[in-house]
Amino acid sequence: MAFWVKLPLYAAAGVREVWIVNLQDYWLDCYSDPAPRTYRLRERFFAGDTIHPDALPKVSIDVSYVLNPLAFVD
Repeated sequence: MAFWVKLPLYAAAGVREVWIVNLQDYWLDCYSDPAPRTYRLRERFFAGDTIHPDALPKVSIDVSYVLNPLAFVD
């Protein structure tokens, strides 16, 4: 099922944050602040950016790792 179908379902269920990772164009969209059938906030992140998950506010994740995890393997 496509993300545009799933997002309203997640928002309606009260899922606080959803990440959509686009490995073809190398970006990550973070949807947060759910409303009854949508999210009020969308932020787009690229390689080199840092994201802080709502569920783990003290954690910082390098978006480069999410977009290309094999680049960090020796």
